[in-house]
Amino acid sequence: MRQVLQLCLTTLAISTTQITKIEGDQNIVKQIVHHGLSKERFAKLLQPYKENIKDLELRLSKSITIEEKYKLSDQLEKSKKMLQVKEQQVIELNKFIENSNLKVIRNAINIYDNRGLEATLKYLRSKQVKEFEKSVHKNMKELAAKYRLEAKLFLITDRYDEAKGAYENMVVYDRSFESLFEYANFLEKQNYFQLAQKEYETLLFTVLKPRYRATLLNNLGNLYQVQNQHHKALLSYQEALIIYKDLAKSDFDFYQFDIANTLHNLGVYYVSQKEIQKAQEVYQEALVIRRTLAKIKPKFYLFDVADTLNNLAVLYYKQNQFNKAQKAYEEVLNIRQSLVQTNRAHKPYLADTLNNLGLLYTAQNQYQKALVLYKKGVVIYRDLAQKNPYLYQPNVASTLNNMANLYLALNQKDQALEIYQESLKIYRELIVIKPNIYDPDLAMTLNNLAILYAIENKKEKASKAHQEADNIYKALTNTNPMQYEMDVVRSIITGVIYLNQSKETLKEAKAILAKKRYHTNYEAHELLKLIQSILNQ
Repeated sequence: MRQVLQLCLTTLAISTTQITKIEGDQNIVKQIVHHGLSKERFAKLLQPYKENIKDLELRLSKSITIEEKYKLSDQLEKSKKMLQVKEQQVIELNKFIENSNLKVIRNAINIYDNRGLEATLKYLRSKQVKEFEKSVHKNMKELAAKYRLEAKLFLITDRYDEAKGAYENMVVYDRSFESLFEYANFLEKQNYFQLAQKEYETLLFTVLKPRYRATLLNNLGNLYQVQNQHHKALLSYQEALIIYKDLAKSDFDFYQFDIANTLHNLGVYYVSQKEIQKAQEVYQEALVIRRTLAKIKPKFYLFDVADTLNNLAVLYYKQNQFNKAQKAYEEVLNIRQSLVQTNRAHKPYLADTLNNLGLLYTAQNQYQKALVLYKKGVVIYRDLAQKNPYLYQPNVASTLNNMANLYLALNQKDQALEIYQESLKIYRELIVIKPNIYDPDLAMTLNNLAILYAIENKKEKASKAHQEADNIYKALTNTNPMQYEMDVVRSIITGVIYLNQSKETLKEAKAILAKKRYHTNYEAHELLKLIQSILNQ
């Protein structure tokens, strides 16, 4: 069964004019374009990306095969993201130009606006500029600005290696917090995690302002987390929280957003370590803050409230606290339904909530309520998949699987079989496009289908489906035992109950569940009870 759990790490930005990022402020963009690059140059830089998107949309509308649709929708999604990246890079370039009164920068940008990129880079590397470097060697800020401009020009043309070199030269001439922070952010975005970590850690040794230190610690926590340095991540998040909470004593309102985001990151850490109770506690603390912020600015913060509630609902569900889970999911549903009214971009989140609440109702034997929600969810997902099958067909398949489980529980086996087969077909198509990614989902549906075949006394089909699922789970366990061992246990139990396999195989399941990491796991305890009841029969 599919559950949605948001586990996004939030990278914090320090709210200073030096390093604050522009997030779609149209007035700022117009001002920068007017005083920096010309509008024509601005449009010309983005035109190839926009044309590529139009071409992909046209090809997608005319595509016939499902494989072609997947590939094109994947390319389209990546192109749209790339356009957003380029827009942001151009905006940042313009902001840099707008804030610079340095002669070499003004000369360079005039050349760029009239003669283009290569002429500008030629000027920046010309004998004239080299003489300038010699004559103003003591003016390190000027030289650093020159390299910062080079880096930003390389960024907007996807020349990332050259941008890295320019940034490296920049920090030779300017070791200020602003320059080192910008360089570290660049390294992090380009997945140079170890180098980014080194720069953040260097800054941490030199920066004294608590506000800046908290931001560095939060961002370092994110880097440690993605590099599986979990203990360091925990310590960084905890120290960042201490600083933010101390700062909030003198300026409570200003730091609440930062506190909530760091609590969110800490919750993600605890979930990754399967420390469910601790995750629940920090999510609840984050929720209190986000509710307060949402009362002041609902347009900006209701989405965050829904995310935290969703995460809490998943945790309640896993702990069999169905009443708490239902209350949280129903509030999430109300919020996301209201958000969809003003912004259709929230539709995927609404569909996720319908699916998750359907799972909860199914677990509570409220089958008709669950069926209504599944049907609404699958309608939304199918609509989204028409435009982007690569992104949303997996959601269609998972909701269909859940709906088929429900029909099986209602003993409507024909409907269940039809829907399982559609879900299975989608997952097999997805595996062709993305091998390994959807193996767990394919195995889950195969396992469910095996149960249905066994109930209908189609033993050969049941055995074949179950064996394929079991092989997939065991292969997955070889590479990630913590993630998939429980699936192996469930597959073994299915074989014994429905396929009359030997009870001796339950010894393997018991050995898995006896491991220390499952001692406090509620689901593991329930599976052990089931195994014991089978053995006692």
